[in-house]
Order: sequence, then C-alpha cells, then structure tokens
Amino acid sequence: MWVVLPGLTRSAISICYATGNISGIYGSIGGIVGSNGAGYKGPGKTINCYSTGNINATDDAGGVAGSNNDTILYCYATGKVTGGYIGGVVGNNYEATVIQCNWNKETTGLISGHGDNHSSFSGSGLTTVQMQKTSSFTGWDFNKVWVIRTDSTYPGLRGIDNAPFALPDFLKSNRTFTLSRLLLNDYDLQSVHKNLVLKIIRVSEGTTDSVSKFTFPANVSNDRADTLYYRVGKALVADTLWGNTAKSVITLDETFTSVGLYPEESLPLIQNYPNPFTSTTTIRYKVTGAGFVSLKVFNTMGGEVGSLVNERKPVGEYSVDWNATELAKGIYFCRMQAGSFSETRKLILQK
Repeated sequence: MWVVLPGLTRSAISICYATGNISGIYGSIGGIVGSNGAGYKGPGKTINCYSTGNINATDDAGGVAGSNNDTILYCYATGKVTGGYIGGVVGNNYEATVIQCNWNKETTGLISGHGDNHSSFSGSGLTTVQMQKTSSFTGWDFNKVWVIRTDSTYPGLRGIDNAPFALPDFLKSNRTFTLSRLLLNDYDLQSVHKNLVLKIIRVSEGTTDSVSKFTFPANVSNDRADTLYYRVGKALVADTLWGNTAKSVITLDETFTSVGLYPEESLPLIQNYPNPFTSTTTIRYKVTGAGFVSLKVFNTMGGEVGSLVNERKPVGEYSVDWNATELAKGIYFCRMQAGSFSETRKLILQK
C-alpha cells in the first residue's frame, strides 16, 4: 500500500508497510523502496513507513531503502539485512537526509543505520524490547499516525489493517516442541492473538510436520540448540494476511517438562563497523553459551587470512579489531563458530 500526500512531490511514499523478504542482484534493494529519489539529490520522500522483511542484495541494501537521494522520515525496519553496502535503514545514504528512523539491531544484525557517513542521519539501533516502547521513537506521532501495544508489538499504522508481528523466541524444550507455542510471543495490533497461524520456512536440524510439532533428532543431546524460521499470519475470512519471518532458537532440555524462556536472547554475531572500511574494522559478537569460540576471516577463495578468536569464552559480549592494512581491497568473510552455531558475515575492504 502506498499513498501520495498532498503538497509533496509525486514521488512521496507514505503510510505503508512491507512484510515479505526481498532479494536482488545489483542496483538498490530496500524494504520499502529501492532508490528513494530519482537520482543524485532526489527528489523523493519516504514518510511513516515500516518494513519487517529480510533484505539481501549484492550492492546497496537497507531495511527501508537501498539508497537514499533525498529524505526519509519516521520509518523503521526489523528484517535481517545482508549485502555489499548495507545499513539498518539505508544502504547508500550519500549526501541525503534520514530523520528519526530506527532499526532493530538484534534482528537486522547491524549496529549502523546507514552505510555512508557523508549524510545527515538521526535515529537509533534498538533492541527488540526497545522497539516495543513509544519512548524509543523520538518525535513520532502516536496520536494520529502510529499505534503500538506497549511491550507487545512494534509500531503499526493507524487506519489500515497491519499484518501481525512475529517476534524472536529463545526457548528451551523437551524433545518434542509444540509449534503453536511460538505464537504466544507474536501479536496482531487489532486482535492480539486471535486467528494467528504460522508457516515453517526451514529448520536447521530437527524435523517438523510444519503444522503442529517439531522434534529433535534422536542423536541430539541436551543443551543442543536448533533454529527454526517461520512466518506468522492472520487468518481472514477469505485469505491470510502474512506478516514477517522470525527466528526461533530452541534448546533441548529433556529434564524440562514443558517450554520456557531461554535466558540468553540476542544474536551471537553482530555486523562489523564500519563496513565498508579502509584499514581497521571492529567486530562485535555475543556468546550465549560458555564454550569454545572461533572467529576467523577468509578471502573469496576460502583461504584463511586472519584468526581473531580461538579459545573458550564465558557468556558475554565481546569485540575484536581486525587490521587489514596489508591486505588487498576486496570482499572478505568473517565466520564465527561456537558449538553447533555458525554464522558468516561479509566484510568490504576499500582503499
């Protein structure tokens, strides 16, 4: 849905949202708009919009816009963003303006809202908990434009039927897990939990019938975690209004008789900053279960060019600097391995 507001240019986009995942090759890829504005320095305005889908591109990628040539105001994004030149809100924001736009730094995997520092940017990277509070959205109009169920949902838009919100889960369970339990942490602005359904996208190890239950493999022992990705929807009379895809980490505990919250609730590896970088970049990561952690950097041919962490680590948040001064410019990959968990991020070295 998009609306052209009176008094603004014909390229204004307002009062809209997107929930689907978007992938693209080259160009600019964003949750709401690819390139905000017709070219260098606009014109183009995106106002009061949000995106909850995952964004992936080979070049500019952002939660709201792949590139921005004019102005983006009062927007937010929560989906994971991957690509070459990326930001939680905007990928390439060169000599443009972003006003009070936020992003979920846990689910996007990013600590920066934009990939280019030659611009005006205001807004914050928030945790999932902070994203559910009006106090986190400075200057936003929650009387006429936005609405929120405090501590339950992300902000939604007044006057339209918002899709339901799927929020990340970190749970422990015995060997069989009832899938409907995932919906207890998901909300619809209009009906709360009423008529919510889910669709399993994929699982990392276990098996699922995609409808009612998930089962850990027989050879998996206690404290082993499995990751499920599912999409939440709201059943309507003739159709289903689908919301975003959420990540749920379920840890096996056969001594546990039901399902409970798992205490460590954030992504183990967070995007490096700055990215792209010219010589040194800082990589922040979190260890959610004490154990051996490996953090290594590889080139595009798979050759190891740096070993940053190779030791046991207790639960906690860490950061490490990678100095690539002596390496050629190009794309590198940082891979974290912690127990059964593995995640890889793209690093872009420019000189």
